[in-house]
Amino acid sequence: MENTRPTHKPGQRTIDTVLLIAFFTALAFIILMPFISIVLTSFKDSSQIIRNGFNLNIDWKNLTLDNYRAVFAGDNEYFNWFKNSLILTVVQTVATLFISAWVGFGFAFYDFKGKNFLFVCVLIVMMIPFEILMLPLYREIIALNLTNTYIGIMLPYLAHPIAIFFFNQYLQGIPREIIDSGRIDGCSE
Repeated sequence: MENTRPTHKPGQRTIDTVLLIAFFTALAFIILMPFISIVLTSFKDSSQIIRNGFNLNIDWKNLTLDNYRAVFAGDNEYFNWFKNSLILTVVQTVATLFISAWVGFGFAFYDFKGKNFLFVCVLIVMMIPFEILMLPLYREIIALNLTNTYIGIMLPYLAHPIAIFFFNQYLQGIPREIIDSGRIDGCSE
């Protein structure tokens, strides 16, 4: 066996480890600073927040729980907003995944007239910035009399082009023989 020289000098590995730990500690501190600032600011009263903004200068004598009392015991709409966000997020995600999966499956496994044209239309819609689509979508929601409703918020995104594209790309990677063998075994699509 040949003589091999060590790749590290004696003590080099511990220096590297110390430098890595210092680097990642500094990185974690930088990443956590906004969250720490928000938590500390939540204990300030409104006048301190307006006067000083979000910062780490804390007047420990004037810390207050008024903001937390306002959220949990006040007559505000916080929990109603939270409920709306939860309903919209869960229902929108499930509906978008369900509809986009079916559309992506259709593009991946069925051959029909105009398939390529429709898929190009999906790609084109995916490339249009939301700012351009926002006003026409809003006018359509007004015309359908769906303003201030859950369905009015969810309807424009039920068949999301990005989700359709990703489902199509994933399903095209599945061998066609698996689908054919499933049909032979009596599986439905």
